[in-house]
Formats: sequence, C-alpha cells, structure tokens
Amino acid sequence: MAGTAQGAVDSLLGRLSSVLLEEAQLLRGVRGDVEFIKDEMESMNGFLLDVAAADRPNHQVRAWAKQVKELAYDSQNCIDRYVQCVSDVPGAGAGSGAGVLATLRRAPRLLSTMPARHRTAVRIRELKARARDLGERRRRYDVTVPHVAAAVPVAAAAAEDEQDDARRRALANATEFLDEDVREVISWLTKDLPRGHPQCWLRVIAIVRRQYQEDEYPLTRKVYEHPSLSSCFHLKAWINGIEKYMKRKETLQCILDQLPALDDDHDHADKLAAGDGDMDEEEHQLVKKLKDRLKGKRFLIVAANDPYGKVRAEIESVAASHGDPFSAGSAIIVTTWREPLLVPYKVKNYLNIDTLFHEKAVALVGDHCDSDLQEIIRKILTKRGGNFFSMEMFLRALYVNPKRPKEQLQILLDSLTFGSIIATHMILFSYNDLPSHYKSCLLYLSILFERMYLTSSSPQDFRVKRTSIVRRWAAENLITKRDGLVATVEAERCFDALVIHGLIRPVDIGAAGKVKTCTVHHRILSFITKMARDEGLVDTDLPPDLASRLSIRNGIRLQQLQHHKMKNVKGFVEVLDLEGFKGLKKHHLKDICNKVYQLKYLSIRNTDITELPKDIEKLRYLETLDIRQTKIRTLSSKAVVLPKLMHLLAGNVEHQRKDAASGSGGRSFSTVQMPRGIGSMTDLQILCHAEVFNSADELMEVGRLQQLRKLGVVLRGKEARLGHFLRVIERLNECLSSLSLRIELTSSSETPDLNMEKTAFSPPKLLESLTINGTITGLPSWIKELHLLSKITLCGTSLMDNAIWSLGELSSLRYLRLWHKSYIEMRLTFKDDEF
Repeated sequence: MAGTAQGAVDSLLGRLSSVLLEEAQLLRGVRGDVEFIKDEMESMNGFLLDVAAADRPNHQVRAWAKQVKELAYDSQNCIDRYVQCVSDVPGAGAGSGAGVLATLRRAPRLLSTMPARHRTAVRIRELKARARDLGERRRRYDVTVPHVAAAVPVAAAAAEDEQDDARRRALANATEFLDEDVREVISWLTKDLPRGHPQCWLRVIAIVRRQYQEDEYPLTRKVYEHPSLSSCFHLKAWINGIEKYMKRKETLQCILDQLPALDDDHDHADKLAAGDGDMDEEEHQLVKKLKDRLKGKRFLIVAANDPYGKVRAEIESVAASHGDPFSAGSAIIVTTWREPLLVPYKVKNYLNIDTLFHEKAVALVGDHCDSDLQEIIRKILTKRGGNFFSMEMFLRALYVNPKRPKEQLQILLDSLTFGSIIATHMILFSYNDLPSHYKSCLLYLSILFERMYLTSSSPQDFRVKRTSIVRRWAAENLITKRDGLVATVEAERCFDALVIHGLIRPVDIGAAGKVKTCTVHHRILSFITKMARDEGLVDTDLPPDLASRLSIRNGIRLQQLQHHKMKNVKGFVEVLDLEGFKGLKKHHLKDICNKVYQLKYLSIRNTDITELPKDIEKLRYLETLDIRQTKIRTLSSKAVVLPKLMHLLAGNVEHQRKDAASGSGGRSFSTVQMPRGIGSMTDLQILCHAEVFNSADELMEVGRLQQLRKLGVVLRGKEARLGHFLRVIERLNECLSSLSLRIELTSSSETPDLNMEKTAFSPPKLLESLTINGTITGLPSWIKELHLLSKITLCGTSLMDNAIWSLGELSSLRYLRLWHKSYIEMRLTFKDDEF
C-alpha cells in the first residue's frame, strides 16, 4: 500500500508544480492553499520513500499510507477540475492575450465559470484541512518508519562488483538453458536418419519431468510452436494425455480435429452415422480416417502428460498398420514423469532439474551463501508444485539482491505451504523488491495488457513497444524527475529493472541488445491485475465524476458513460493512443484539441490523417506527439508553440511497386517540415524526423534546444545546408546522444561533404548512435572523436575501404549496420587489429 501511495503522491506533486507555474489560473487565495498542499505532500512523500525502503511496514503505516493515497487522488481530481474550468475560458492560461480586447473577449466566460471555480476553490480549501489533519494524525499516533536494513559499505559494494560478471553468466545459464534445449530437440526432429535406423519413419522423443510440476510444458510448447518446424512437417497435433489416455476414441478424435479434413471425410461420416453405434465400429472409422490423413505426410504429434505411454501407443499402432507408409521423419514427442517403458529415439530428462537450479542459485548468491542458506534455497526449489517459471523468477530475485538475509528467504519458504500456488509467491517476492514508483508502473501495465489479451485472437503473441510504455509512464506522472534525470530516462531505468526481475518478458531485441518490444507472462498479468484492484489503481465501481483517472484507475470505456457527463470526463484524459485507427478524421482531432484539455500523450500513428487542425496549439500540456506513418507534412501553416512538448515523432516509409520497364521501386521516405517556432519548444528531447528544404532558418533554431537527446533531419533540395546542419549539432554537443541524417539532393548537386572547412568543429561528445542515409564524399574526420559511439547505420553512402578502416578504430563501436549501397567495393575486408 505504501508503494502505490507514494506513486499517487509523486503524480500529484508533478501536477501541482505544473499548476503553480501558471499563477494566472488561480483565484485569489487558491494559490496559497495549493502551495500548502504541495508542501505537505512533499513531506509525506519523503516519509513514504523511507517506508518503501523498510523491511516490512506495520499496520499503522499501511493505514496511514492508505489515507495519504486517497488524499492524493482527491487532490489531483480537484486540481484537474479547477484547471478544466479555467481552460474552458477562451484565451485563458499561459501565453494568453493581454490588453483591453483580450479581457473583453474573456469576460463573459470568466463570469459564467465563476461559480464552478468558486466551488472548486472551496473544495481545495477542504483538502488543505485534510492534509493538515493527516500530518498531525501521523504525529499523534506516532506513525514511524519501521527498521531499515543498513546500507552496504562502499568497500563491500566494490568487492561485490568483482563478482558481477560471474553472477551474470550464472543467471544467463540458468534462464537461457531452455533455449539451448529447444535447439537441441529441433535438431533431433530434423536430422536425417539412415534407412536402416529403427526410428527412421517414426522417431519418439521423451521429455521427462517431475510429476507434480505445475507446468505448461515450456520446452515442448516452444519446440511445437517454433517457426523453423513449419516447413519440416505437413501436419501437427497436440493432445493432453492426462485427460484422454484411457479413452481411445477421444484420443483419435482429438488428433483428427487438429488435422485438415480430406474431401471424402463426409463419406466416412455418413457411414459412421449409419452404423449400429457400436464402439468398435466407431473407433474403426476414426482409425481409418486418421490413416487416410496421415498417408504420405510427415507429421509431428505431441502427447503431453502421457505417463504410461497410452497415447503414444495409439498413435504408433495407427501409423504402423498403415498400408502405404507415411513420410519418413515423422515424430512423436511424449512428456511424462516416468522413465519411458519403451526405448525412445532421444530423451530430455528434467527429473533432477532442481539440482541445476540449486547450483545456479548458490552461484548467484556467491560468497554470502553458507550451508544454512544453501539448505533454505534447496527446500524452496524442491517444493511440490514448482515449475520452470517459478524457479526462474526466484533466480532473478537472487540475482537482483544476492545479500538477502536468511530470515527473508525463510519467510518465503514458510509461505510455500501445501496447496499454495508457488508461482504467485515468487511473483510477489520479486514485486516486493521494487521501489514504490516502479510498482506503480508495473501495475499500470495490467490495464494495457489485460485489454489486449482479451481482444487478441493470439494473446501469447501480443507485444507492446518499449518506447510507448516508457512515454505513457511519464505522461501519467507515474515516473517523475529523480536525481536530476528527466522522467523518460528514469522510466527507461524502470523498464530495464522490470526486465531483469522477469516481470516483463522481452519479445524483440535489437542488434545492440536493447529490448524493442515486450509482453507480460499470463501469470504475471493475473497477479498485477488483482494487485491493481486491491491497491485501488483499477476500480470499475468508482463514480463517473472521478473519471479523471479513467485510463489508469478505472479501465472504463468513455462511451460507457452517460452523454451529459462526457464533457467533464474528456477534459481529464491525459493519454490518448489512436494508433492504427483508420476512421480518424480531421474534425475528430479538432474536437480533441478543443475538449481534451490536459492531453500529455497523443498518438495518431498509422492513421489516415493528412493534416493537423490549427487548434493543435491548444494542447498546452502535450508532451508526446506521434504522427509517424501518416501523410502529415506540416504542423500548421503558421508558427505553433507547444510549450511542454518533449517528443515529436514523424516520418512515413512507403513501399513502391517495382516498375517492370525501368526496374525502379523500393521505398520512399517522407516526413513533416521543420516546424516554425521550433526554437521556442525548449523542452524538446526527441525530434525525429523533420525535413529542411533549402531554407535554413528553422534548422538554425534547433540549436536552441539544449535538452535535445535525439535528432533526425532530412535535407532536401538543391542545397544541402550541411554547413548550417553541422553548426547546429555543434551547438548541441553537450546533450545530443542520437543523430540521424538523411540527404536527398537533386542530381545536379555536388556530393555533400560532412567535414567543416577552415573552421574548428566540436562534434557532440555524448553521441552514441549515428545514422547516415544518402551519398556523401566519405565519413567525416570528426567521427574519430566520438569516443562513446557504439552504433552506426549507413545506407546509400557509397563508401569505400578507407571509410570502413576508420570505423575500425572506434573503441566503443558494438554495432555496425551496412544497408543498401552503403559500401561499393566488391569485397568487405576487416583487419585483425580493427573492431
């Protein structure tokens, strides 16, 4: 409870700070009340941070933290409602017009909203009194921070760092061995056997595991669904023997249901229906149908949970009695908790898997593992009902914190009683390791993934982009600035921490090792969904007047609310993701800009929108605008300033049909023009991609963006303006970490040179990623000064050997991607002392 309370306070503090910066929004007296609430909440936040670091918060702390959380939610609702009233006034807020005419325009609306603003101001005063009482209650009942474990001495921390490599290897070996086993079993399935081999036609592979392992056959399922086997077998079927192995008819029918039907299957069905209903006759017809479908085919059938080999025997009997042999190389995979009665082709034995995990666990704990601790770990791993998932979660928890006291592990062991679900306890064990704001971020995923799992036809394949999750966390104030870091950087740390804990599962990993997309295991999703409801993060019973947290805490669809209450609800929405919504029109966006006042995150990626309304400038709190994969070419016909904008994401790649006559085709890239007034958006951290066509005025304004971390520019026209571009990135040399340059000149233009002539040039010293697309004279000489550069992507650069040799001298380079026409030599040569 203390964790989610601290997250709620964090979110409120971010909102209060934003509101206090815009004094014009506050009625007389309201500002003082808001400042008081902010000061009180900052003190409570510090207390909650100490509580989160404590070993086990007591009941007093939990009760008080619950009250703090409720006050934080109520305060943020009230502040948001007040801001909405002000936003209803045309021209209100920062940057509004001044003078007599502007005042006259606002006067009618100011008068009409005065009662509502006054009521909200009274409510704020009541919240101030609650905040004061809550602080006094803590002192009155002596609510104190429980015992906090002593910090690890610096010298001890340094000594532990020496073991990190060994611990990382131990974790990798323990969590990735299954992937190695998958590759091995696939090699058994696909290996060509000589004609004289006894299992040339039908090979049997046995997977042996513990009897009471609460498991979904991870190895067998990974093998069965592996894409490399789709071309190796004509037919595949999966049957759970624990339910069917005593009933031959059901076994045969289950297999038939998963195989494609033949044209004459209807004839067999008619004969079966016309029969006397005798069981032997029905089974005979099923066997005949199965023989016909397997004829001339190479098949793979999994008999899961088949301890006595009944399912295997049925399949073998059908296959062996076949008049015309099926295709050689067919296979049966049997999972069982008994040693196979008949000798299979190969056996993968996991009966003693807990021994392997125990060895890895001891290695993860390192020098801190005495005999007593080893025994506790052994008992945890051998508990009845454990499985690969729970063992892996436990190992990850040990990796994150190898110096856990014995008492903590003993408590975990005592909780693993008979009948309990071990996987749930392991998830809880890892969850309790997280900082409070990381817990809130994890629980937020319950809404995102639960809806996707419910609506997806193939839930196990569902994935979400890392960047989308990170930016949503920041937009929802679940992550705020910490230790001088911007919110998105702290959110990236949170994402990486959840991956290390195993609470987020990587799906797509980039060549540089960074997780691009992820998913959540169904067990973890079930856990965080329940936890979110228990913590009050998701509550579908909340009344609609608290709809300011719809996207986070309710999960209620906006259209489910009554029409007359929709107007108030819309003003509170902060995250709006419309990616892929093909029915979206310009007038919809205009409504959004005029009614969804507090939007921080707006994605219209991959929609049919071709133009943004001029009302886009009304989104004064917007932090992320994603217009990628659209045909939008300008933000507005006039200068637009979005004062809070941090991420402007644009660019559209279109695949062109290849012309039969000319042979031309491929892909074209288009993006938005560099926005007018871009230099005034000083909070920008990501600007990718924007086009500069001949004129360099907007390009030079980019040099004013001293928080810019990622920049993507397209230079088009007769003049590349490369000199201006180089001066811009020189002005950003203290902040820029990623740079993408695309050069598209007319055929009459000279080949661009990325070197500064006759003047000194200081490149961005923090640059880690560089992408160049387009013909250039060669790589710039200043690239050798980029000591942190680890990733380079080149396309259409027409480079020669000397350029590649210069790249070989970059000490930090880990990833070099050479795309179409990036290198024009016939042979690519690497020297021994390079790279």
